[in-house]
Amino acid sequence: RYDDWNVDPNLFEDNFSTGSFPISNDWLIKETEINFGSCHGLDQASDNLVGIGLFFVPNPEDNDAYYVSSIVPGSSAFRSASIELFDKLLRINEETVHGWTMDKLRRTLLGKQGTYLNVELLRPSEGRSYKANLMRGTPQFLDYMDRFGAQNVDQILSVLQAKRREQLNVIVAERKLRSEQTRLAEVQLVRKEAEARTNTLRRRLEIVYADQDKVKEELNSLENQLAAF
Repeated sequence: RYDDWNVDPNLFEDNFSTGSFPISNDWLIKETEINFGSCHGLDQASDNLVGIGLFFVPNPEDNDAYYVSSIVPGSSAFRSASIELFDKLLRINEETVHGWTMDKLRRTLLGKQGTYLNVELLRPSEGRSYKANLMRGTPQFLDYMDRFGAQNVDQILSVLQAKRREQLNVIVAERKLRSEQTRLAEVQLVRKEAEARTNTLRRRLEIVYADQDKVKEELNSLENQLAAF
């Protein structure tokens, strides 16, 4: 339904496969709603800093060199199909990573979505090194880049960040709701306990009143017997 998308239908039909057509913000927002629903699964990292989908661990048997320990499905590293687990990291943007701390590695890997990192790795099993030029971005961001083109990167970032903020607002609201529900349950429990104690005291008081009535009857009986003498 092109009339709902605010997209020229001819332009859409001609360029959809290339992902190079201009898109309207309203249409992109609708697309994110369709694909993400309540935004579950959107970027859980910072709004501004994301990586290339690689995690590394230092190998103490190799002077703490960094080896690939995990590849995020859907990330640019995953999509490259060239990187494997246990590949050794040699350089980032032509700078050797030998002697780097984990903190420096992390700060180097993270950056704005849509920017690139050139990494060089070694395949120990084959004894060869290779390079990969990888774009920073979440799998969702990369999907949109593939579909709508690099010229729309700022717009895509804006929409996805807005969706993430919506998601975080929902999460905060749900936490507050659960907290209020917990407090309400606690109040209801205290109220039930108070009602139970009140009912117990009321029954005891009724017993005391009943005993007083019996005592009064016995006193009256004794007084009448004394008066008869």
